[in-house]
Amino acid sequence: MKRLIFTILGVLIFTFLYSQEYEKVGIKNVTSSIKSTDCGNVALSSNGATASAISEGTYQGNTQYAYYANDGNSNTGWSSQWDMPAWLKIELDQVYNIDAIGIWWGSHQHTFSVSLSLDGNNWTTVVSSQLSNNSEGSTPVYQLYPISSTDAKYMKIDITTTSAPSSHIFQATVHEFEAYTNPLPNVALSTNGGTATAISEGTYQGNTQYAYYSNDGNENTGWSSQWDMPAWLKIELNQIQPIDVIGIWWGSHQHTFSVSLSTDGNNWTTVVPSQLSINYEGASPMHQQFSINRTDAKFIKIDLTTTSAPSSHIFQATVHELQAFSEDCPTVGIIESTSNDLIKVYPNPTSNELFIEVQNIKVATISIFNSIGQNVYMSVSETESKTINISGLRHGIYFIKFIDKEGNFLSFKKFIKE
Repeated sequence: MKRLIFTILGVLIFTFLYSQEYEKVGIKNVTSSIKSTDCGNVALSSNGATASAISEGTYQGNTQYAYYANDGNSNTGWSSQWDMPAWLKIELDQVYNIDAIGIWWGSHQHTFSVSLSLDGNNWTTVVSSQLSNNSEGSTPVYQLYPISSTDAKYMKIDITTTSAPSSHIFQATVHEFEAYTNPLPNVALSTNGGTATAISEGTYQGNTQYAYYSNDGNENTGWSSQWDMPAWLKIELNQIQPIDVIGIWWGSHQHTFSVSLSTDGNNWTTVVPSQLSINYEGASPMHQQFSINRTDAKFIKIDLTTTSAPSSHIFQATVHELQAFSEDCPTVGIIESTSNDLIKVYPNPTSNELFIEVQNIKVATISIFNSIGQNVYMSVSETESKTINISGLRHGIYFIKFIDKEGNFLSFKKFIKE
């Protein structure tokens, strides 16, 4: 079975593919500073995200604050004060790898686009300019936009036209602005049983750059070699694992490097060919990650053959974090978007039937979206279990959104139709 690639991190990270057929091809690398999280809507204020806007409309003492757009309540929303065009921006609590954008529209139809950014200055458009699927005067309508996985700390929606009459104070309106992410487990972490060794461990003025600094989960500390160049760093995992993504946090030295995997520590397969790291001498920690063809491994090794460090430096080779991510998460079936296990969906992948089990909560609406955001199924159900016949769906990636009877978001999941 071919598997979906995720270009991660966070901890962590998948690449959403738009095609109906998918497989890993070659190697991709991106820069980021991803942190791990339970997958779900990371743009929520309850997750530490903060919202701002071009303006906040007020009428008869009622203000449509920007934070209404990320409070988790689709029945309230932000509106601009006369402004058109207008914008709404959310700053996440940290960098995430974003896989899908969700928007709850209010009563106005808009032409809009969505962009993501790491620094709040340089933006990447992930949802191109288009017309929202609601209509003037409609009740809240939901749209989901699966995107190619993009690392971001900021998200912005730009609204350029509106169906609101020009006499209306509230020209732009967004009820909820959402960002979804799926984490991959970093199986190389010391907390997951990984142990690190190296050609040497550099010491200067009593401070040793131990090998285990490279898999302690802290990108601000790292391993360095003692004069050695070429040099190597190796991590032994707690067991053989399928590896899908390699991550590296670089320090202040730029290196020519390669990465290899092994099941026995003797026979190695190169999964990241020799190349120059993306950082530069004196840079603060920078992240690079590589989506690879899935490879079983118990050992991961980085070989460093050149360095930008002056020959007079003790620390010739430096790696702040060496990471190995697996798409095999510790949950059964579909990865949960909530931290609890109140909604289960299985099996995954599946060909004909999808089983849904709900415990201790009331689900009012179940919606399934395809990989281009089209709603292909919707039902109303408050039963504790449900079977959905998906035999008529095309092969590919699908997303399920669960809403309670008050219109509140409960859970966001995905599955693969074989």
